[in-house]
Amino acid sequence: MGKKDESIETAKRAHQLDPLSLHLNSLLVSIFFVNRCFDEALEYARRAIEMDENYTFVYFHQGLAYVSKGLYQEAIAAFQKLLSLTGEVPLTIGLLGSAYGRAGQKDEALKMLERMNELSKTTFFRPFYYFCIYMGLGEMDQAFECLEKAYMEGDPWMVICGFSPHLDPLRSYPRFPELLKKIGFEN
Repeated sequence: MGKKDESIETAKRAHQLDPLSLHLNSLLVSIFFVNRCFDEALEYARRAIEMDENYTFVYFHQGLAYVSKGLYQEAIAAFQKLLSLTGEVPLTIGLLGSAYGRAGQKDEALKMLERMNELSKTTFFRPFYYFCIYMGLGEMDQAFECLEKAYMEGDPWMVICGFSPHLDPLRSYPRFPELLKKIGFEN
């Protein structure tokens, strides 16, 4: 809803009530990430990891915050840790492939794409997961094709298009506002 300050204050208040909650620490990582406060997101990620280095949820937004700051090797490490904890979860493969692509490690990104294609024979992969890798590789036509397909299939990940910093590289493309309008994000 665009209420940045209110979302941060509400999450901080909840955290003050239960500062040892892994979930609330991870929630703060998510809230700060979405509000483009990447340093704060990474600080709360560090705290959560100190509490439990195997708490998977934190690595998702930690990796995304690193990507948003251009710290691709750190993002790769976060997504690799997430992959080691969860197994081959499709979204994690997509995010790791995206980070490899943004880091200029095209061969590694393509390996993630190949792995997704292989696993898609037995596991459902949403078009959004493919989009992540194509965007990381800078292949914007294919990235937009994946987003269009995701929209047509009613992919629930499309809801993040309106606000996620992960999609900021697309915001300057004329096709992106058109897609947002289709999804229902007029502004």
